[in-house]
Amino acid sequence: MYKIKGTYDGKNFNFEDPLPKGNFNVELRLSKEKGKIDKHKINKILEFSGIWSDLDTEIFDDIIEKRKDFSKGREEYDIS
Repeated sequence: MYKIKGTYDGKNFNFEDPLPKGNFNVELRLSKEKGKIDKHKINKILEFSGIWSDLDTEIFDDIIEKRKDFSKGREEYDIS
């Protein structure tokens, strides 16, 4: 199975990579074109990624574990 990305302008298909040779069954799915990538936003995300220390992540993991069953047994919040 191949996944082939490309664009369609209403008349022509333009593929990012060459199409494979051979006989294939084809299923076509079109999705709306996404807006242009905001490089400034991407750079900000990259700037902040990986800045938490191991201790920071352990603290967050501990908080999440303690609060995982917060609603359980509390009639007004329990959805189980």
